[in-house]
Amino acid sequence: MRKKKLPALICFNRCGILRKKKLPAQLQRILSLLQRKKALTAIVLIKEDAKMEQQAQEAEVLAVESIGYGSRVCVDLIDQLDPTEGVLVGNTGYGYLQVLSENRITETYPARPFRINCGAIHQYLNIGENKTTYLAEIRPGQAIPVLKDGEVRKVSIGRVKIEKRKFLRIVCKVNEVEISACLQESNSVHLLGADGEAKSVIDLKKGDRVVCYLDQPGRHLGEKIEEEISEF
Repeated sequence: MRKKKLPALICFNRCGILRKKKLPAQLQRILSLLQRKKALTAIVLIKEDAKMEQQAQEAEVLAVESIGYGSRVCVDLIDQLDPTEGVLVGNTGYGYLQVLSENRITETYPARPFRINCGAIHQYLNIGENKTTYLAEIRPGQAIPVLKDGEVRKVSIGRVKIEKRKFLRIVCKVNEVEISACLQESNSVHLLGADGEAKSVIDLKKGDRVVCYLDQPGRHLGEKIEEEISEF
């Protein structure tokens, strides 16, 4: 193969090796070479694990209170989820709690390995790259980040369900910062505990410790901006 400058492409034994993050542009160029020169016989993709921009921290539960009925958003994804995979949701831009998949059997519900009960419709959903979206805005076909042990994979939404359900408001604190989430009052809804185990929201009590991800408020259409803002 004639030497040619291709970004992050190494040619060895007529195989193209490239990084997944740069796949689209590289793939077009490699396919073009295949068509014109037939110089490559294989393409090897090297997967790079994505990481969260924020670091996981422990938050102490300050209060759990019943706040009545509202619109709850369930997300059904197109792949099976691990019991400790989840998404990050929160009432404010100060931070998020990790709500887990429903891939577990409870006293009243069978396992739903594809489902995450994300909570109240007004909440922020952290979608990575310092961006958020409202749960009210997510749509089928959209790929959202699913988190486990600080690593992220994107999975597309197959279905969104919005139904009237009873809610709990869970308030936590870490490093003098208060973060909160409004989640369905149900034994099928679990947060990731600081010990790495799932904690049912109906069993949470003051003093319990859960995983959280801190952030800073100030968004415009989901994009981070610098401004003076108070959220609570």
